[in-house]
Amino acid sequence: MMGYDRTIKLAHEQNTLALECLKRCYVWVAENGRDATFAGRWILGGVPVLNLSTLRARGILERVGSSRGGHRAYYRIVDPDGVGRALVAIGLI
Repeated sequence: MMGYDRTIKLAHEQNTLALECLKRCYVWVAENGRDATFAGRWILGGVPVLNLSTLRARGILERVGSSRGGHRAYYRIVDPDGVGRALVAIGLI
């Protein structure tokens, strides 16, 4: 339930930017498989003001690697089932 609790905490803090990023990550994982990894650029469309550091710092995302000389980080959702339940509970999905 760690993904659920941490996502609900973001909602209580009204961190809408982080929630929108998390929603995009979750949709990517839902479409590409539970264990799918993704780059921030794929999720965020290259918008430089947005990044996934808040989600990583909260333990919702885990960095699993990098490439292109360290300029692209790859992530995975630690608990996609819990995150999905929380996003449904708060009405984002």
